[in-house]
Amino acid sequence: LEKAVKPGSTVLDIGTGTGLLAMLAARVNGGCAGHVVACETFPPMARLAQQNIRHNGLEDRVTVVRKRSDDMEVGASGGLLKAADVLVTEIFDSELLGEGVLPTLRDAVGRLLQPDAAQVVPASAVIYAQLVESPTLAHYSPDTVAANMAAVLGRRAHSPAQRSSHDAGAAFEAHVDQLVDLRPLSAPFEVFSFQLASPPPHGRTVVHEIAACAVGRAHALVTWWDLHLDPEKTIVLSTAPSYLRGSNSGGSK
Repeated sequence: LEKAVKPGSTVLDIGTGTGLLAMLAARVNGGCAGHVVACETFPPMARLAQQNIRHNGLEDRVTVVRKRSDDMEVGASGGLLKAADVLVTEIFDSELLGEGVLPTLRDAVGRLLQPDAAQVVPASAVIYAQLVESPTLAHYSPDTVAANMAAVLGRRAHSPAQRSSHDAGAAFEAHVDQLVDLRPLSAPFEVFSFQLASPPPHGRTVVHEIAACAVGRAHALVTWWDLHLDPEKTIVLSTAPSYLRGSNSGGSK
């Protein structure tokens, strides 16, 4: 944000949640931003953001708009008085793209930002993967994950028929650092990367051939992501497994 926000910048925060990023944008570089517009569609979070902004004395610098970004327009009645110079967002999940990041970015970049001039924070993203052997993962499935989570939360697990087609797939979250039987069978490789200011079109397909580097049975494909917060890629947020951190082939630097 310190690199992106300039004197007089209009900043748009998509999915502001508690309002933290919007308040940071309003305060960086001596509070030089012209105005920050924070959109949040979930009413309880929008109210919390407004309370936090008021308690921090920033209500004259930050405006919370209770809309989805794709319902906003540039103009007096659309929630954004002028096209934004900076977009900041944190609508990422464990799969990076699961919360609709790409369609949100396509819409915002096309309609709500200054053409060819706006900066987006984070600046770029990379998804990595690695083929692994793990008997523990071999016995996992969306059904066992749902059942385990239900037991923890004291709720009934959803049957496959009750889940959406997205949930019924083979992908699930796991803390692989806790798996003592995990053994890599390939080097980490880049699956997909993009600049947030120029998100790829819908329907992009990427095909990879994975070269094995060890003998074993491939039980799973472990994936993680890196977010480069600045264009120079000096500030990295990574979900890489701990055994890869500090390596030169994916993972945080």
